[in-house]
Amino acid sequence: MKQSKIALVAYTFLGSVLNFLGYFFGIIFLIILSVVVFDKEFRGMSEGIIFSSIMVGLSIFEIIVSINIKKRVKRFKRYISIISINGTNSLRDIANTTGKHVDYIKNDLQIMINKKFLLNAYIDEAKGEIFIGGWKKDAFGYGEGVDLENIFCPSCGALTVKPVGETVRCEFCGGAVK
Repeated sequence: MKQSKIALVAYTFLGSVLNFLGYFFGIIFLIILSVVVFDKEFRGMSEGIIFSSIMVGLSIFEIIVSINIKKRVKRFKRYISIISINGTNSLRDIANTTGKHVDYIKNDLQIMINKKFLLNAYIDEAKGEIFIGGWKKDAFGYGEGVDLENIFCPSCGALTVKPVGETVRCEFCGGAVK
């Protein structure tokens, strides 16, 4: 279960690094490009213009990728929240709640499963549902007389039910919930 949290943190970190590098090198190569274009001493250097333009383009690409990563992590947390709070695993219910098309939700969740955000999860296309191993929709698996509390996972935002005063693993991402 920890692998899910590690994958999510690594993916988030990758997005932050790409964002930083994109802006950092983008600014540097924009300055170089403006010097090559506007300074009379460097005006004839077409190689400098081409190289700087390519590097600015790559920087913009890095920024776009980082934005998409941040959006995917945000959607993952929203999906997990919908699944845990609403107690649904229906792709149609998730789509209705998010305002997205069912195919978009299905493809997005499959990408998240492939990236190991969700372990032991699969999509049953015939039923239109996502199944996450270890998650019980109606039963909490605790004996009678155990005081339970609802708490949100600090890692993924899923609603988790646990005995009062105990630390458990989130059924969705594997993070520790105290």
